[in-house]
Amino acid sequence: MNAILTRRKFTNSITSKLTLLMAFASGLALLISCTAFVFNDIVMLRQSKVRELTSVAEVIASNSTAVLAFGQGAPAEELLASLSDRRDITTARLFDVDEAFFAGYSADGIDESEANLAAPETMGHSFSESGILQVALPVFDQAEHLGYVQLRATTGDLHGQTHRSIDTSPLPPV
Repeated sequence: MNAILTRRKFTNSITSKLTLLMAFASGLALLISCTAFVFNDIVMLRQSKVRELTSVAEVIASNSTAVLAFGQGAPAEELLASLSDRRDITTARLFDVDEAFFAGYSADGIDESEANLAAPETMGHSFSESGILQVALPVFDQAEHLGYVQLRATTGDLHGQTHRSIDTSPLPPV
């Protein structure tokens, strides 16, 4: 009987309550910090993907100035076909200064020249709901505007990296 009274006094003591409160606060702080790290990883991965695709678009824009200036479609197709080694890039398109389709590449082999394609409405990058990252940049030679380059890439590798980041965190599985 005395052991029961002693256990009850211990479970109701201020020391045990403070210990329990400190353990709960520490666990909550750990959960919040792990969540913040995973969120930061996701943001950094997205920014890295945007920077990478923007760099590729800048190289294509720089290399396409002559083909756009002289209206050479075949070399433009070859330039865009050089992206075939990049499995994440699904389409690449060049538009002339009048926003008419000039040349294209499609990873799945669709003939881009027969498609009714419009020039990108906005410059920069955007993510679609279906997981496609689109980057569109203007093409300039000196100060002369020659056209636009548009690249689209899947974000499947981004999702894989995100899941690996979550799997390696001490957060409980969702």
